[in-house]
Amino acid sequence: LFMCALGYFAQCSELLVTVLASREMMRDFNLSPLNYAFLPFTVVASTFFSSYLIGWVSDRSLGRRLPFVLSLIFTGGFGLASAVAPNFWSLVLIRCLVGLGLGGIEVLDFVVFIEFASSAVRGRYSVWIFL
Repeated sequence: LFMCALGYFAQCSELLVTVLASREMMRDFNLSPLNYAFLPFTVVASTFFSSYLIGWVSDRSLGRRLPFVLSLIFTGGFGLASAVAPNFWSLVLIRCLVGLGLGGIEVLDFVVFIEFASSAVRGRYSVWIFL
């Protein structure tokens, strides 16, 4: 359940990080707002692509646990790597890789959380997670 909480935190904080760090990134990489908009766009596009792909793969062949854990590792590893990106285009590439992991978290996090909750508290937990 702790891993589900980490995944949910990563998913929710992605947009906040993109918005809160936008000024500093535009200043550090000397970007206009239009050029900076390419970063969140590519992250969302890679998340969209991987959410479909990982959801399909986890339902058809691998199950949910392995793709979920790999998505967490992918997101965490490349999230840390993005902190030391030397230029804007490497940051875009690394954040796209983070987006690939976020797509797996997006489609699997809630399902894995509910599967591991006992049936006696499953309904209550599924409501509390969204409050």
